[in-house]
Order: sequence, then structure tokens, then C-alpha cells
Amino acid sequence: YTYNKQLKDMTYVNLDNQMKYVLSAPYSEITAQSTVLVYDIVCTIIGVIILSIVIGFILSLKITRPIKKLTQMIQNISKLDFRSNAQTTVLRQKDEIGRMAQAVLHMQEKLHDMVNQISEVENSVLTNVGELDEIMKEYSAGAEDSSAATQQIAAGMQETSANTTMITSNIGEVSEKAD
Repeated sequence: YTYNKQLKDMTYVNLDNQMKYVLSAPYSEITAQSTVLVYDIVCTIIGVIILSIVIGFILSLKITRPIKKLTQMIQNISKLDFRSNAQTTVLRQKDEIGRMAQAVLHMQEKLHDMVNQISEVENSVLTNVGELDEIMKEYSAGAEDSSAATQQIAAGMQETSANTTMITSNIGEVSEKAD
């Protein structure tokens, strides 16, 4: 109801002695506390949301930074870059990311050992190929010498054959003349 151009609210209660207790107050005074309370609630909610965003951001950095470092380690390994790039902060973590980093570091060491072994085998093969090349050159020279000697023997055999044919022919002539 309105009284003296002011909005008011009224309530009453029946008493035991059959009387009524009536209470009337301006509406602005009644709602003043609730307005402050709503304002406080809204501020608290906004504060909690901001705090949640900040905490979420910090947690996401705490998760993504080690993953980025681990990804960089793996990319370096994929390029066969085995320089000691172990991120000690990642390796010291006791969570799953720390265990993954330790496994990647172990894999890096094993791959580095394998690459070194392959390099040693390559050097051994290159040395053996060089030695085999020298042996082949020696055998080739020996084969050329044998080939030349065989050709000389074949030429001598042809000459001997020609001489034998000539001798046989001369014997045949002498035999005919003797008869």
C-alpha cells in the first residue's frame, strides 16, 4: 500500500488474546538488506569465477609446459639429435609426465647406442670393402698375368702345331721322293 507517497508493506499476526499485532514498514527498508545480500552474492560469484579461471589457467600451464618440453625432446630424437636435452624439471616430476620423460630419455640413450653400433658396423664394412677391393685388384693382376701366359702358351701350341704340320708335310714329300 502507499502512504504519504511512500510504498509500504504490512503484515499482522493473531494473538492469543484475540487481538491483532500489525507491523508496517517502508518497502525500501525491507528490501535494503536483501539488495545488499544479492549484491554480495553476485560479487562472490564473480570472484569465484575469476579465481576458477586463474586456477584453471595455472593448472593448464602446469600440464602443458612439461608436455611441450617432452614433445621437443621427442622431435629432437626423431631428427637423431642426441645431445643431452633432457629437461631436468620434467624428469623430476613424479607424475605420469615425469615417467614418460624418463622413458623417452631411456629410449634416447638406447637409440644413441644403436646409432653408434650401426656407425661402427658401417666403418667395419667400409674397411672390409677396401681390403676386398685390394685383394680383387691383386687377383685381377694375377688373372691378367695368367691370361697373358695362357695366350703365349696357346700361341706356342699353334706354332708347334704349324711346325708339326710342316714337318709331316716334309716327311710326306721326302717319302714320296724316296719311293
